[in-house]
Amino acid sequence: MPTPESSLEALASRVAKLEAQNRRLKKMGTALLIVASAVIAVGQAPAKKVIEANEFVLRDTSGLARARLSMKATDRPTLSFYKNKTTITASLAAGDEPFLTLQRAGTNEQVQLAANKVFVGLGIYGKEIRAGLSVQKDTPALDLFDEKGKPQMSLSAPSDGAYFNMLDMNGRQQISVSASPIGPSFDMHAPDSKAGFTLWVAKSEAGPDFSMYDSNGNLSVDLVTPEGQPSLKIQDREGFSATFGSVDLLVPSTGRKESTSAATLTLFGKDKKVIWSAP
Repeated sequence: MPTPESSLEALASRVAKLEAQNRRLKKMGTALLIVASAVIAVGQAPAKKVIEANEFVLRDTSGLARARLSMKATDRPTLSFYKNKTTITASLAAGDEPFLTLQRAGTNEQVQLAANKVFVGLGIYGKEIRAGLSVQKDTPALDLFDEKGKPQMSLSAPSDGAYFNMLDMNGRQQISVSASPIGPSFDMHAPDSKAGFTLWVAKSEAGPDFSMYDSNGNLSVDLVTPEGQPSLKIQDREGFSATFGSVDLLVPSTGRKESTSAATLTLFGKDKKVIWSAP
C-alpha cells in the first residue's frame, strides 16, 4: 500500500511533465502563427502600379504651376519649367525632332539645342537668331547674324576644304577666305559695289594670283606668277589692256603660240588683238 509521501511525489512528477508538455505546445503555436503571418503578408504585398495621364503638373506651396509634363503633339512629350504663370525658362521636348530650350527670363534671349531632319546644332537667339553652330550634310559650320537675323559671318568646313565669309547688311559677300583642293584664296569686296580684290594661290604650276576689280566687277589689274611666266595686266572698262611680262602670243609665221620674256610690254585692243609689243 502506497504511503502518502509516495503519492505526493508521483503527483508532483506528473504535474511537472504536464507543464513541460504545455510549454512545448505554446512554442509550436507561436512558430506556426509567425509562419502564417508571413504567408499572409506576402500574399498582401502591394502589386506594381502604372499611373497614366495626359498631363502632370508640379505646383509650389502657393499653388503656382512650376513644372508641366504634357503632350504637345501626338509624338512630342514635353517637359516645361515656369518662372510664373506664362514665362517658360526651360523646355525639353522629345519625338522625331527633339530639342532643349533655355530662356533668360524677361528677355528674348534663349539657347536652343536641336536635332531635326535637316541638321543638328546649337542656336543662340535674341529677338532673331544671332549665332548658330551646326552640322548639316556632314559639314560643320559656324554662322553669325545681325540683330535682324541677317547673315554676317560664316565659317564652314566641308569635305573639300574650309571656307570663311563675311557679308554686308544686304547679305552680299565682303570678305571670303577659303582653303580648298584648288588652292587657298582671300577675297574682299566693297559693300556698295562689286569693286574688290582676290588673292589666290593655285596649284604649283599655276602659281599665286592677285586680281583687282572695278565697281562693275570687271577685272582691272591682274598680277600672276606661274612658273617662269610672271606678268602684270592692266585693263580699262572699254577692254583695252596692257601686259608687262610674259604673255602667250600667236606667231604668224608658224601659227603657234609662244611665251614672251618677263621684259616684254604688250598692248591689246578691246578685241584682244595685239596692237603693239616691245621688244
